[in-house]
Order: sequence, then structure tokens, then C-alpha cells
Amino acid sequence: MRFSGRQARAVARGVGELVEPHGVRVYAASVMPDHVHLVIGRHPELTIEALARRIKAKATQRLNAEGIGLGRSPWAKGHWSVFLRNEAAVRRAIRYVEQNPVKAGLKPQRWRFVTPFGV
Repeated sequence: MRFSGRQARAVARGVGELVEPHGVRVYAASVMPDHVHLVIGRHPELTIEALARRIKAKATQRLNAEGIGLGRSPWAKGHWSVFLRNEAAVRRAIRYVEQNPVKAGLKPQRWRFVTPFGV
């Protein structure tokens, strides 16, 4: 599946609906036509695996609720995660995620659920 702009915004709303009430810190996010990048801080209770499952589920629910989903999950099984071991690595990952849409010829993305790193 390739997300349209409308679908990408719905995916982002779904991510926000999941992360904000659970106190998940997202330091960068980009919703690309065929994947999503998130830089997420450690959570005291949820593993990255649990977060990935919940984020995908919430984004799918939002797409379907808005009538623009497939009626099923558009996501691949599993997820790809990289553990960032120091501040420099986190800052590099944030820059990469923020620049990903621009490098693909899309507009920069700013999502309200993103928290500036170090704040």
C-alpha cells in the first residue's frame, strides 16, 4: 500500500492518539508513502515491540475510522528498530527522520505529538 497525503495524515493522527495518553516521547516522525519513521524515547513500561504493535494498530484503526483504510492492516509483520546508545546517535536519527520526506521530494513534516529532544 502507498499512503496518499490524506492517509498519511490519518496515520499521524493515529500515532498521536496512541503516544500522547501513554506518555510516549516521540522525538521525530515522518509518514512516508510506504513506511513510517519514528524516533521514540524509552518507555518505563512498554517495550519497543509492544509500542510498534500498538502504534500500527492505532494507525490502522484511524485509517478505517476515517473510511480511507483497507479494512485490514497495511503494515508488514514485525518492525525494524535501532537502539540509539548516546545523544549524538539520537540527534543523527532525528535529522535523518526529519530530512527523509524532503529527500523524497515531499514537504517537511511537523506533527504535534513530536517532542523536541532534550526538553
